[in-house]
Amino acid sequence: MLSIETKINGKLTGRVYVTNLHPMGDGKYFYHVEYIQFDRKQKKINFEVIHDRENGMEGLSLLVYQKINEMLK
Repeated sequence: MLSIETKINGKLTGRVYVTNLHPMGDGKYFYHVEYIQFDRKQKKINFEVIHDRENGMEGLSLLVYQKINEMLK
């Protein structure tokens, strides 16, 4: 499991939990993501992503935050 906390000026504004569900072949994996937003009204978002492990943890983090950004618009 990958977990990421986002803080602004020391205040927790969000938390992400990424859980590897299963491999899909060719180095790609299926992940469940749970995002909890604290800075406004507390909000929880759940979704899934497919990630190529060759892109590393940074690529997975970027993919997750891009999806969160889309969903919060």
